[in-house]
Amino acid sequence: MWTPLLVSLILVAVAIKKIHRASPRLQMNERMGNPVWNIADSWASNLTGAGAVLGTLFSFGIIPATDALFLKRESYGALGVFFVTLVVLAPVLYKMFGLGTSGDGNTNGGRVWTFLFVSTVITWGAFGQTATLFLIFQELIDASILPSLGARVVQLLLIIVGFGMCLYVPRSIYATAMSQVTRGEADVAGSKANAEYKSFKTWSML
Repeated sequence: MWTPLLVSLILVAVAIKKIHRASPRLQMNERMGNPVWNIADSWASNLTGAGAVLGTLFSFGIIPATDALFLKRESYGALGVFFVTLVVLAPVLYKMFGLGTSGDGNTNGGRVWTFLFVSTVITWGAFGQTATLFLIFQELIDASILPSLGARVVQLLLIIVGFGMCLYVPRSIYATAMSQVTRGEADVAGSKANAEYKSFKTWSML
């Protein structure tokens, strides 16, 4: 559970360093738009959700109740729920720590620091779900439930997905932050600020 969190913190730190190099004057308090789920771009979130479903089916339907090697069968299902909950809560947290609503009722965005925070949470969920699936397939191999070769291929694909996320997450965070921020306007107030909120584009969740 905690190793995926550590990995996500490292990847977000890499993204922050990259952002700072590109724009040293960028402040963590700069405004950003609202997150949206996109089936094509939000593949870390998609992976977490699909992994939770598969993990639950495999853990409760296939793994023996008494012969689990790493964790109890129920623990795999609980981990799946935990990691998908992280992804579901991420945009909620972004809204909670956001900028409220403007006078015309439009929901305003958040800040760079809230974007980085929820990106860490989503990444934690995605890596945690991937690691959970890896362990589930190892359980299936050790219990001789699945052919070893087929399960090893799936594990290899999960490792590739993990490395892919290591490349994707910092790049995505960097690209999103750099496309969203409006430099030099962080202190604008009143009706002008409300007008500017509308100009912020939505950004796709990881």
